This record gives sequence, structure tokens and C-alpha cells, in this order.
Amino acid sequence: MANGQNNFDADFVDISSYEYGAYAQATKRIMNNKLKLSASFRADKSKNYDLQMSPRISGVYKHKDHHFRLAAQSAFRSPTLQNQFLLIDLGPIILSGNLNGSGNLSQDGSPLVFYTLESVQDFTAMYDSVDANNNYIGEVIPGLLDTITLAPIKPEQVKTIEAGYKGILFSGLYVDLNVYYSQYASFIGDIRVARPDGNGVAGEESGMDAILTKAYQPYQIPVNAKEEVITYGGGIGLAYYFGKIMAKTNYTYSLMDTAGLTDPILPGFNTPKHKCNVGLVGTRVWKELGFSVNYKWVEGFRWESSFGDGDVPSYTVLDGQVNYHFKDLFSTLRIGASNMLDNRHVEAYGSPIIGRLFYASWTFKFDEF
Repeated sequence: MANGQNNFDADFVDISSYEYGAYAQATKRIMNNKLKLSASFRADKSKNYDLQMSPRISGVYKHKDHHFRLAAQSAFRSPTLQNQFLLIDLGPIILSGNLNGSGNLSQDGSPLVFYTLESVQDFTAMYDSVDANNNYIGEVIPGLLDTITLAPIKPEQVKTIEAGYKGILFSGLYVDLNVYYSQYASFIGDIRVARPDGNGVAGEESGMDAILTKAYQPYQIPVNAKEEVITYGGGIGLAYYFGKIMAKTNYTYSLMDTAGLTDPILPGFNTPKHKCNVGLVGTRVWKELGFSVNYKWVEGFRWESSFGDGDVPSYTVLDGQVNYHFKDLFSTLRIGASNMLDNRHVEAYGSPIIGRLFYASWTFKFDEF
């Protein structure tokens, strides 16, 4: 219902689905066991989509304390049941699945033509515009309205190459490095469209009249991007031991390149470009007493979802913990705080504000009694 309440008198539809798959893997060691080669293959079938293949090959080379790895794979992501069947009225917008394309929302299953919601907003903004003195200067410009017909959603495909290194450098410096590059075809995102009410038809004068009188219904519908989507990134982790104390840090870089994406699609990447952690961990620094402290910084990023769109500001968090191991009781007592400085922040758009959290735990290993 439009007010968000359940309508138990509505017509319900039984939805059935199935999925099955098979997986095989082979490994081979060569060069005196220094090089490990692996190949795997997975096949999956779901009720509404064709058989999907997921091959992967990788190699790991070991030389003393150094490990080098390289992998290439092809994978897929099937539309979720919500992507296929959802139909929920949130009031300001209706969330709809896209199993059958635009025909999902028509009475006879024939494709519907929509306006993109972005073009509707541009059109109405021009029509309602006023000057600095509040004098009406609006115009009706039909060319601002973009029509669109939605194809049924299908599985997303991705090809990825990844390389990495893990080892020990400079007498005790532990290093873990990785980089990746991914190419997506039929990337699954969301599009927001407007359907004229009544007898209005998008692309015809009746459809434009419906927009002028604000007689239209916004929808958010999952679709596949027509263009290729690129993501790439990497990370580095460092750790160094000073006796019983370990200093550690890690950094992650993630980016979705949408420069070539002309579709009015919402990628929903929802991932910060930069993240960094710096910390210290002490193990039995005095008798059985240990500690850990960690500082985290996350760069602000854009959040897109069916719930809403908005910016998540950059934030920092300082966590800390002390622990004591009771040897005779085979247990460890931990007392700590998350976000010790009470830096109130959100980690997703629309989520609750996160503050400081104190905790305590006493863990027993009964198998050692």
C-alpha cells in the first residue's frame, strides 16, 4: 500500500525458483614445488536464466619468504529474486522487479515506454522556472523528455585479473600487496523512470500533458547497463614486530570508472575510494596482559540505493582494547571500546548515527580444561 502498510487483501502470486551447479578444480605443482598452478570451473543454472560458466586459472610462485600470485577469472552475478519479482509501493516511488522488461507493469504484457526520471525533473524545472524577481519565465520544451523501453534484466558478467605479493622484507617487515582490474558487461544497476498516469503515453502529447500536470508515477527498476563498466583498485598491508608489539597499517583503493557510461543508471557502488588503518597490537607485553589500538580513516563517498541517495561524509574511528590471559582458567578477559573518541558518524546513507560502544568479554576454551 502507498502508506507502507501491509495489504493482506491484495492478490498474491506464488513464486517458484530453483538453482543448481557443479564445481571442479585441479592443481599441479612444478619447478620443485615452487610454482603451484590451479584451474577451476563452475557451471550454474537457475530457472529463469541460461547456463552460466565461471572459469578461473591462477599461479602462485614461492621463493624463500616471498610469494607471488597471479589469477584471471570470469564470473557472473544472477539477478536476485527482488531484481526479478519485487513490487512494493513506498509512496513517493514504486520499486519493481524486471524479469520481463517493461511488460512487467502492463496489463497485457506488452512493453511500456517510460520517461527517464532525470529528464522529467529537467523538463518540469524548466517549465516551473522563475527569474530573480520571481517572474515566471518557464518554457515547454518537449525535447527535454527522454523516452526509454526497458529490456528484461539478465545476469551480469565480469572478467578480472588480479596480481599480488606476500612476503617478508628488511628483516621482519611483512608485506601483503594486491591489485585488480575488472571489466563488467551487462552490469546490474537501477534506473528511475516515470510512467504517465491514466491514458498518458510516454513519447506522445498525452504523456507530456501528464508530466505537466504531475500526473505520473516514479519507479525504480533494476536494469543492465548497455556499456562496459570498469572497476579497479588495490591494497597494501604492512606489519612490523618490535619484540612483543606489532605495528601494522593497511590502505585500500577502490574505483568504479563510469566515464563511458551514458545510461542514466545508478551503479550503487557504495564504496569509498580511499580507506586506511594504522594500529598497534601487544601480545603479553607484561605477564599475560595484552592490548590493541587501531585508527581508521574512511574518505567520504556517494551512496545510492532504493532507500535513497546521499553523501556519506568522511570519518575517523579510534578503537582500543586490553586483554588478560588467565592460564589456569584457560580463558581470556577482554575490555575495550569501539570509537573511543565518540566521533559520531554514519557508514551508510540513512543509517543510524554510530557513537561510542564499550564492551567486555570473557572467553573460555573448554577443550583445554
